[in-house]
Amino acid sequence: MNIGSIVNGVYNTVAFLTVVSVVWVCIKVVSDRFRRGKTVAGEACVIKETATTADDFMEEWETMKYKTVPSMDINEYFDKSEIMGKQLVVIDMGQCDLPSGKVLVCDPFTYLFNKDYRPFFLTAPVGSYSTEVCVVKADGVDRDRYAAVRLRFSDKQPVAFYEALADDVDLSTLEQGYFIGFGVDSGMCCICDEKVRQLACDWLDKWKKEHPDEDEADYFNELFKESYAKYPEYQSEGGDWLNWNIPGTDYHVPILSSGFGDGSYPVFWGFDRNGDICQLLINLINIRMEYEYNE
Repeated sequence: MNIGSIVNGVYNTVAFLTVVSVVWVCIKVVSDRFRRGKTVAGEACVIKETATTADDFMEEWETMKYKTVPSMDINEYFDKSEIMGKQLVVIDMGQCDLPSGKVLVCDPFTYLFNKDYRPFFLTAPVGSYSTEVCVVKADGVDRDRYAAVRLRFSDKQPVAFYEALADDVDLSTLEQGYFIGFGVDSGMCCICDEKVRQLACDWLDKWKKEHPDEDEADYFNELFKESYAKYPEYQSEGGDWLNWNIPGTDYHVPILSSGFGDGSYPVFWGFDRNGDICQLLINLINIRMEYEYNE
């Protein structure tokens, strides 16, 4: 028996498996950061491997942003009472506080408490805004579903929408009809300011120390039940949304069910005629695509 050959064979096998494992992990990381989906416009693109300056990123974004427009007129969600035979209603889920203007939209139970999750590179005007939600009303075929969420920073009407992106996106990979989006694994999404996210993380750390034998999921489940008891219309039993007031603060984080559940969803900045940001809009259901056979 040639021990040397066996050792070399084992070494080569281990080396090969190590490379495969590293590649798999890299793929998994990218997949988890930007899950591929076709819920609204297409599939997700990829993250950027090298850093760049804010000015360089902005300059590149200005030349590429035309590729990130939504696939339908998303003003319709809040301007019309019916699209594709589906009845719509707009509800107010309470305030969303943006003390820094650095906004992140994410799955609250996967990324909200992850301090490395990056906000969008463009910023919103600092302030507190109503969280307006377009609901596709139940019709005997399907239950109530949340199709879009928006924050209005002014009374001006958007004349253009471009996808809201973090500065770790490789803009050279953008293609029309595709979106970056944010991944959802818990069937929920939220809007949060970066400063508020830090306070939320601090709260969770403290809560875990004070409740070592409890799960924070149970804490939030009780809040969803309270929301349903108080606002049952357009919610399923157990609750589909809540406006979370972070304990010990005056800040609120709206949390709600995401369209058809898990998947990838785009977020858009709305710009007025002066080129100023006037809205943030989350597109959870592309009504014209999802319900095109129902008219």
